Amino acid sequence: MKTNQQFKILRQLKNVIPENERHNFSITDIKIGGFLRIKFYGKDSLFYVEDIYTYKYKKEKWYELKLFNVLTGETSFLEYEIDDTIEYYFTEKSLKKREWPASLSEIQDMAEEEDGSIYFNGVEYWYEDDYKAKFTRASSDKEEKVYIYEFEPDNEEDGGISFELWDDGDGEAFFYKKLDPTIIEVVSTGN
Repeated sequence: MKTNQQFKILRQLKNVIPENERHNFSITDIKIGGFLRIKFYGKDSLFYVEDIYTYKYKKEKWYELKLFNVLTGETSFLEYEIDDTIEYYFTEKSLKKREWPASLSEIQDMAEEEDGSIYFNGVEYWYEDDYKAKFTRASSDKEEKVYIYEFEPDNEEDGGISFELWDDGDGEAFFYKKLDPTIIEVVSTGN
């Protein structure tokens, strides 16, 4: 059963790009209020772009879309980075603190040693990198600082885990998977 919020968001779907023209649009064309169609795991989902986040580290910059799944009412995140091509990472799950496969101090120790691993869902994830980034939301001009710790498995198919420690002391963790760009369509670019 759809909630009022889902119907309200569906009513905002305007200027739908014809299916045969969607290949002309890129994720970089989308704005807040836009819609994406993602076909994965045998499911076809429609997402509304609630906000766009920007991360900056030295000369690198990458983006994260805060998505509302119109079909399920759930919030998800799609991160993308532009290099020679665009790489996409979809947050499969936000991990509650009690689900973290290691404590923050253990994660920081691994970063200090630049070595170590954690286990999540029976898969071993190795310390990959850590860095401090600047974070902004398109919906706000306030810049925040976040310290990021990344862990990756031997097999890229098994996804990755990212821990984010914010200046206010709050910590978040996310399990993500790389997406094939061919399963993402821009349905409407938004406002």
